[in-house]
Amino acid sequence: MDGAGGHLSATAWPADGSALTLRSVVERATDPGCRSGWATQMEGARVRLQLWGPLPFDWSGNLSLHGHAAGLSVVDLDARHLGGARWAGSALLEALSTETDIRSLDLLAMARHRPAWIPANPPQRLEVFETLPAASDGALRVFVGAPDRLGLLARIVEAVLSCGLRPRELCVRTRDGRAGDWLTLEARAGGEPDPDAVRRLRASLDAP
Repeated sequence: MDGAGGHLSATAWPADGSALTLRSVVERATDPGCRSGWATQMEGARVRLQLWGPLPFDWSGNLSLHGHAAGLSVVDLDARHLGGARWAGSALLEALSTETDIRSLDLLAMARHRPAWIPANPPQRLEVFETLPAASDGALRVFVGAPDRLGLLARIVEAVLSCGLRPRELCVRTRDGRAGDWLTLEARAGGEPDPDAVRRLRASLDAP
């Protein structure tokens, strides 16, 4: 996942074009007549995916892994949990080859189903793990950064779930071979997370 140039910093949650696109997807997802679906549109040589409806909590990792196998890269991703099994998400996708036709792929199915093949990469130590100011309702907010590699996003989300947490918001950016992920996390059953959750998550990710 290698995107356009830019500096990844934990100081602020990104408020760029990708983040703004998510707002329109959330509005669409809350329309009673439009409960589930997905759409794509071109942004230069890349494709913007918008999807909403029932999805598993690890759908972003699923999409990344399936996407790589299909010859595409997730450059940016923004997502928000809307309650129950419902999500709204926006992802900027880039073909890794001129032979890859992104719009011919069933991207929603990719997000919904964990791939049978998982990359057997050696464990990767994160270079940055920062706790950010908590959300107004006490939800945990963290930033993690590392050199980008196949399976990194899936690993982070899996670690979150294994620590009794679940993602409520995700913001993923890749720039010049590096990945930065901002996450808002809550307890697996909802609500404010266990105060010890940060320690468990840090240990699970072997973060500094």
